[in-house]
Amino acid sequence: MTNIYKNVLLIDDNEADQLIARKLMQVTGFAKDICIKNSKQSALDYLTNARNHLSEVPDVIFLDINRPAIDGLSFLHAYEAMPADFKKKCKLVVLSSTDNRHDIKEVYGYSSIEAVLPKPLTTDSIMQLTH
Repeated sequence: MTNIYKNVLLIDDNEADQLIARKLMQVTGFAKDICIKNSKQSALDYLTNARNHLSEVPDVIFLDINRPAIDGLSFLHAYEAMPADFKKKCKLVVLSSTDNRHDIKEVYGYSSIEAVLPKPLTTDSIMQLTH
């Protein structure tokens, strides 16, 4: 099976959601390499390192916005400050366990966000990103 993307970064502190997302991406061929980070800081450290090693730059970043350990909004703020040429290489996708647009309205103000998807990920939802 050919992989659609080489590198994917999943930022989520829920182990069950991590397992579901990883398995789904493997089974569908969505990604070859899936890196999972449990916190905002570990994700930002990974991205800082990736800026110096272009082979590690993620094609897609999935960010769970509702997790208390991650603080998704402060991650978004820090990500927005990264160089534009770096951000162009990544699709940033916000994951939310709520479909209430009012609850996640703040994320729509960030220009880097390509999509907002419900959790847990499904085959249909991740395949939307390939079109």
